[in-house]
This record gives sequence, C-alpha cells and structure tokens, in this order.
Amino acid sequence: MAGCNEVLLVRHGETDDNAVARFQGRTDTVLNARGREQSHALGHALRGAGLCALYSSPLRRAHETARIVGAAIGLTSFGLAPSVPLAIGALLIVGASFLTFAAATVTLTQALAPARLRGRLVSLFATLYWGMMPVGALLVGLVAEATTGRTAIALCGAGLAIAGATAFFARPQIATLSVGRDGLTLSGDLRGSGAEPPSLSA
Repeated sequence: MAGCNEVLLVRHGETDDNAVARFQGRTDTVLNARGREQSHALGHALRGAGLCALYSSPLRRAHETARIVGAAIGLTSFGLAPSVPLAIGALLIVGASFLTFAAATVTLTQALAPARLRGRLVSLFATLYWGMMPVGALLVGLVAEATTGRTAIALCGAGLAIAGATAFFARPQIATLSVGRDGLTLSGDLRGSGAEPPSLSA
C-alpha cells in the first residue's frame, strides 16, 4: 500500500505509435483501444494502493491514462473532468452550492424552531449533519471500492435527486417558504411545518 510520501511512476497506455514502435516525443497522440484497456486494468489494480493524488503531463495520452485511473480509484478531479480548468470550475460550483445549502438549512431550522428550543435544535441539527459525514464517506468509499469512483458519485447524485423529489412531492409547500431578513420570520404556506399561525376561528 502506497503512502502519501511515496511516488509511483506509471507510463501512459498504448497508442497507435507505440504499437508500431514509432517515436512520439512531444507529439500529442491519444490512447488506442488497448491503451484504454491497460489504463482500466491499472486503475483496478491500484484501488487499494492508498494513492493521495495523480499528476500527469498535459499530453492527451498521459492525461487520459490518469483520468481513467482516477475514475477507478475515486480521485474525481481526474475521474470526471476532462481538463484541470474544468475541474477547478466544477469545484467552485460545488463549493458555492454546499455553502448555500448549509446556510439555507440552518436558517430554515432556526425559523421553524420555537424560540425556547432554537439553540438546542440548531445544535442538534449541526451535530447530526456534520457527525454523519464520516459514515456517509465510509459507505461511499465502500461502493467506490466495489465499483468505481464515478459509479459511487453517480449513485450519490441519484439518491439525493430522489430524496429531493420525494420531499417536494410529499410537501410541495416547501417551495413557497421564505425566511425574512432577520433570519427568524417565516412566510409562505406553513401547513405541516409546525409554525402555522394560531387559528382565528371562533
């Protein structure tokens, strides 16, 4: 098992020029079908190696080899993005989405909680939210080890989409909720939220 202070040097998969013993140099050739098969086999062999990062030259044959290996071992910046700039852009979007989600859920929890329980409920939510992350990471890691990193991420995305759609169809009024600028007042269709205004019927 390789540690983060060890370096494994790997040659790119086969290209058509390799197959006929033609010198390539800096010529930007691509992998052939056998080269992609070799890369998939290498990724499968390295799943339990404990690699922390992948580095490759910008040549397409080297980058494609690293991308295929990265997908197999769960290093998603190589496994899902065809280029480094695209990976960086995707990370910015994911990071912004994560911050928005975290802020929105905490704010909604505060607005829905009774004043006397607000601090306790927000603390409980934060404990469960952050405390369950290692469990989720372990489960996703097991799925990635049994399949590929790309499959594990796709399954997570599908699970989140199904959970979101189920919540929306079960409680469509969620889409109408709005939190005031003070972070405490809530407006919209409050049925079933526990924060409905008291009935004024005689």
